[in-house]
Amino acid sequence: MPDRAALLEIPRCDGCGQPTEARAFEPIELDCACCGHRFDAELPTGGALRLPEVGWKALFRRGDWLDAYLARAERGMVVAACPKCQGPVTVGLSEPLTARCGHCSSEAFTTVDQGLVDAVPSARISGQSWGGGLDVRWTPEVKAGSTGGPVDCPSCGAGLPSIDGRADCPHCSTTLYAVLAGGRRFLPGVRVQGDDEGRPVDGWMPVTEAIAYYSGLLRLRRVSRRLTWGAILGVVAGIPAVVVIGLVGMVVVGLVSAADAGAGLGAALGLVGGLAAMMLLGFGGLLVGALVWHKRARRALGVDGRAPVVTRRPPG
Repeated sequence: MPDRAALLEIPRCDGCGQPTEARAFEPIELDCACCGHRFDAELPTGGALRLPEVGWKALFRRGDWLDAYLARAERGMVVAACPKCQGPVTVGLSEPLTARCGHCSSEAFTTVDQGLVDAVPSARISGQSWGGGLDVRWTPEVKAGSTGGPVDCPSCGAGLPSIDGRADCPHCSTTLYAVLAGGRRFLPGVRVQGDDEGRPVDGWMPVTEAIAYYSGLLRLRRVSRRLTWGAILGVVAGIPAVVVIGLVGMVVVGLVSAADAGAGLGAALGLVGGLAAMMLLGFGGLLVGALVWHKRARRALGVDGRAPVVTRRPPG
């Protein structure tokens, strides 16, 4: 668990004025907007990060997670993953939270936007496409600024006092996602490590950009799978035609051999070579076509080239 002091302060008791030392707020009822499931949750004090493990299918389903982050001002903060569907669960920023004091049993009161930091999902994403394999692991990593001050851009190191939500750094144009919580500015993100079609990946990405980028790659994987099955079915469908051509050729070879054995052998070798050439050219054409299509599809989806990770680790 991350150091609580590095994120938000533990709420102070309204009775005795001391930090409550409560590790979690009193349970609140949460509603999943994705499936309607209702459940109770104890959310941690001190801005301790919640790192729900989410399957990649749920993470990219219908764009629910990306929409939840981008609509934070209207829908509230992402605080958990639904235990039923793994969709994002949000709570209004002004919703009250209560922590019970461990010294005098009184209560401390605050609101979601003052007492919590946005939850970031961890996940493993893998799949195959015509461009190779995809196997990466997300580890949540939230960049934090000082109380009342800016947070540094993870790419160029410049301060970002004005970014709120999804925006480009005014100094280096890197797309970032910033939120305010407890008077501090945070950049919710994930450290991505693994392999992207033969290219090693190890760097940090804003959670919104990570979801958008790998959602595009997985769409590409689904289309590649359909293309693969289409190619297989095309080859299977072509086999009867090759067999018919071969049978007709055998009849012709037999007739030629009856008249001239030498000519019949030459015709047989020509038939075998022709059939082999047809199969090789057909398979090679499918392979080259699939690779060219894959490259164009990556570019069309905006995922051409290396994942846009930020490898710089700013001080602190």
